[in-house]
Amino acid sequence: MKVAHLSDLHFGKMLHNFSLIEDQKYIISQIQNILIEQKVQIVMICGDIYDKNIASVEAIHLFEDFLQFLVDNNIQILIISGNHDSQDRLTFGRAFMKKSGIHFSKCFDGSVSSVTLNDEFGPLNFYLLPFIKPIDVRHIYPDEEINSYEAAVKCVLKNIKLNLQERNVILCHQNILNAEHCDSEDVVIGSLDAIASSVFSNFDYTALGHIHKPQFIGQDNKIRFCGTPLKYSISEMDDEKSVTVINFLEKGKTDFEFIPLKPLREIRRITGKFEDIINNVKNIRC
Repeated sequence: MKVAHLSDLHFGKMLHNFSLIEDQKYIISQIQNILIEQKVQIVMICGDIYDKNIASVEAIHLFEDFLQFLVDNNIQILIISGNHDSQDRLTFGRAFMKKSGIHFSKCFDGSVSSVTLNDEFGPLNFYLLPFIKPIDVRHIYPDEEINSYEAAVKCVLKNIKLNLQERNVILCHQNILNAEHCDSEDVVIGSLDAIASSVFSNFDYTALGHIHKPQFIGQDNKIRFCGTPLKYSISEMDDEKSVTVINFLEKGKTDFEFIPLKPLREIRRITGKFEDIINNVKNIRC
């Protein structure tokens, strides 16, 4: 089964007071072509669909158009909310959207919603864990000692009844220890929000959002940040953005492809004296 891993779309993003909505429309069109060319059957979107809790009208329309495209092409959609999203607003209509193959994570209530899809190798179980903080978990499990982000995630995961004989995938939006960061991300001082990758050891694949640089965590290619589809800071100038496509085969076997994305406009760093840059601004092409 071919599955695309996306995250951190940040629809409605501004970069230095410049709207990126045109650039986002361009890159989404490119992603759509890739999904069709690759014959992708499922798309996972791992949080931060919008850049702000209260999204702009343009951002909402762009996401709506993307979902409509996926539905029209019979692609199943799995979506979790990130720290930039409002869980209540994002998951509006989740109950009846299931009929169209759109599966949102529910507002966090202590349990994790799941979706099971089948192929020639049997069940493929997806667990949809939205972004959580310790305070979200502490009041649900008052008898547990939850004093960190890692403890919160551990507590939630241990209450999932996994069938370890089947293939299990979790969608998650959290910071992970030793991940490589970008300037466009929200920073928690001292990385107090970071959790150990070992908490996901029982899953065949952990589809992560939150960190904007594409990267595997660990050596076994089971835990991955797919990164943003666009560059959202100068620090990402040399990064290559891509669509992660995973082919889930029998238990314990996955193949990966990373399809490069070409932006409408590239980020450039221009250095020099202020007056020289201003005087030559007409000769600078973006």
